[in-house]
Amino acid sequence: MNTIKLLIKLASFFPVQGYVRTANLQREPEACIVQELPLMHVKGDLNAGEKKVIRSRKELEWLFTAEELESLSQLKDIDFSKYSLLIGVDTYFSQVKEIQHRFVRTAKKTYAYIVEVAGGMIRPDTFMYGSIVKKLPKGAKVTFRMDEMNTL
Repeated sequence: MNTIKLLIKLASFFPVQGYVRTANLQREPEACIVQELPLMHVKGDLNAGEKKVIRSRKELEWLFTAEELESLSQLKDIDFSKYSLLIGVDTYFSQVKEIQHRFVRTAKKTYAYIVEVAGGMIRPDTFMYGSIVKKLPKGAKVTFRMDEMNTL
């Protein structure tokens, strides 16, 4: 009896992961970053603290001038039939030297885009960040959040 209890306790320490396969279809992740954009100092029509979900070429052209779009090669060729663009402008208390992106689904049509930053020199920095993600469903809501990176 003690041996069985010991084996059950030991088994609980090993993570078990599985997936269900329906017919021949495999499910892809619901929230998937296709491409992280580099840190940018072009702000387009956004002010610090503003965040947007861009779903069409027209929305992108409203946000940036033709010259800005030419300089941002990652944004020029987005296929909005397959992808959406998450973009924001924020201010950080020091010059940003590192940035990490996470995108998670929190409910059926609700997502969270978390950006973690780490600074270097003590000089306030206003910067633009973003990610290209798989096309979001109509009516999807995205919450943007900027956190300080844990550098320990």
